Amino acid sequence: MAKGNRPSAPLTVITTLGLLIILAGSALWALPEEQRTTVLAGFASSPTATQTAVTTPTASPTPTIKPSPIPSWTPTFTPAPTHRPASISSPPTPTGPSPTPTETPFPLVFHGRWIDVNLTHQQLVAFEREEVLRVTLVSTGKSRTPTPTGLYNIQTKLRYDDMRGPDYYLRNVPYVMYFHKGYALHGTYWHTNFGSPASHGCVNLPTSEAEWLYQWASVGTPVYIHE
Repeated sequence: MAKGNRPSAPLTVITTLGLLIILAGSALWALPEEQRTTVLAGFASSPTATQTAVTTPTASPTPTIKPSPIPSWTPTFTPAPTHRPASISSPPTPTGPSPTPTETPFPLVFHGRWIDVNLTHQQLVAFEREEVLRVTLVSTGKSRTPTPTGLYNIQTKLRYDDMRGPDYYLRNVPYVMYFHKGYALHGTYWHTNFGSPASHGCVNLPTSEAEWLYQWASVGTPVYIHE
């Protein structure tokens, strides 16, 4: 059996479409005039084909950000205050005279050697200016025969001397140094009651202390006797 020629596919589609258009036109003209006008108006307002437009976006210019200029910093010099804060301020310099101490170590101060006799404490101190060289207990005058107070000087020095009064006589009293009339500093061999008043007005010392004082002091050495 011989094969016949088959129509091509595009031709078939076109033929089919043509027939459909003819049929649609016939159907359209078969409608009443008002309906036909409405249908034609609808076709006129509707697109026959939807075309998707591909819109190429226009690139927006990228703004160029210009950095703000960095301000140049100039240090500001703040001068230091000419005064110190009150919390650390130096104490004011006193303008008046220096205050007098309420207590002084010595009632009198001499430039050389001097002897201090304290009747209250029954004590003798040998000084070189303000330096203490020797301290010893003594016995001064009793209440009926007190030792005179004041500032005196050694007037006479005797290695031994006899001493007498209305009710006593003492031979060879050692290391005698007279400072006022018949009153003297001297060694004592007839009692050992040093630290308590026991004399007729002289200043009684232990003999060893009287010897040291006799060799240390000289005529003219001040003797200060006080309560």
